[in-house]
Amino acid sequence: MIHRLFILLFFVFFASDAAHAQILKKIKDRVAQTAENKVVNKAGDATEKSMDKMEDAAKGNKKQTSSKNNSDENVDNDNDPVTEKITNRSPAEPTLKTYSKFDFVPGEKTIFYEDFAPDAVGDFPARWNTNVSGEVRTVNNYPGKWFQLRSGGGFIPDGISDLPENFTIEFDIIMNHNNVQNAGGIYLDIYGGKAQNSLDDLYPGENGVKFYIGNRGFIMGNKVGDEHDKVSSNIENEHFFNNQGKVQRISIWRQKQRIRLYLNEVKIYDAPRIFPENTSLSLIRFFTWDCMDEDEIFLVSNIRVAVGAPDMRSKLIAEGKLVTQGILFDVNSDKIKPESAGTLKGIADILKENATVKVKIIGHTDSDGDDAANLTLSKKRSASVKNVLTKEYGIDASRMETDGLGESKPIADNNTSEGKATNRRVEFVKQ
Repeated sequence: MIHRLFILLFFVFFASDAAHAQILKKIKDRVAQTAENKVVNKAGDATEKSMDKMEDAAKGNKKQTSSKNNSDENVDNDNDPVTEKITNRSPAEPTLKTYSKFDFVPGEKTIFYEDFAPDAVGDFPARWNTNVSGEVRTVNNYPGKWFQLRSGGGFIPDGISDLPENFTIEFDIIMNHNNVQNAGGIYLDIYGGKAQNSLDDLYPGENGVKFYIGNRGFIMGNKVGDEHDKVSSNIENEHFFNNQGKVQRISIWRQKQRIRLYLNEVKIYDAPRIFPENTSLSLIRFFTWDCMDEDEIFLVSNIRVAVGAPDMRSKLIAEGKLVTQGILFDVNSDKIKPESAGTLKGIADILKENATVKVKIIGHTDSDGDDAANLTLSKKRSASVKNVLTKEYGIDASRMETDGLGESKPIADNNTSEGKATNRRVEFVKQ
């Protein structure tokens, strides 16, 4: 109970004046409810009851079907109350043009990738740890699998440690909620140093940064030694409330002391001195506070952590070959995702600055699915890249030829999620 009140007080500190009264009322109601419950046969507090209702709602009939290639899955969710809440939403259709000022470029080397493909629907994902619960789900409108985060706990992926001075984090998120005035949302915590209990500590390390991502906006706060929130900001933004049930992309870029956070194509934060010099980071955690409404839903997927700031100019011009995982495509499709714009713009700028350079664009896939289908897909994807560079960025088509090699030239282990993400790439070879 004390831990939960600390989380509520954290929101009181950051919330706008208009929200203070409402959040304080929640605290007052919580205390009153707790006192009442102690009288009535020690019945459990209101938060536990709402969590039980969420768990009951999450139990529905799940009839799973799948296609072989790239784990593109769909489920009949007619009897699934959770999925019904995010059904019949029109998928967002952003374009590369809307990302014209998007300057995010993913890290060069994938060190963690999670799309929950190996996990069974209904199970807690195998490569994660928590102090509460959660489960892998599917969603009607969108392919693949999603991790539904339960209320009131931490969620930490295995295999992430000793992050360097330059790295990126990307993930897709779906939110569903009914009341924009509630501060429902999730945290993404990035910390370093020792922590007594990294799963449920409000500040789980000695140094780091905490982002709140929710239906009322964004909150950023940092920790330096024993002090926290030395650098902080609260941005009111009802984006998630106005786009319920739609996939949104969060991108985070750390460069030494600096960190940036993007929502889709919009840069939300750019803090140049969020970390002290030589700060070492080692922990990434999703965290949910335990006062969410019982029908609030938070789903995450396609989580990629990558290290190294790619020097695309040196790779292409000096070394003669640029390999990038920063050009992304829809599942089993040659349609380029709009979050690829930062990488595409960087490549286009290099080609404009070196007007005599010609390149061969080569598409590659992972090993999921049929060999022949993957070969065809890789060729179509390379052609799509050429088409976008020509039409959107003004690169002369005669300077580019295309090819695809499917799954035939892997550069990483296709038996791991990280390896598959690395093998799904586009290469630019100087001619």
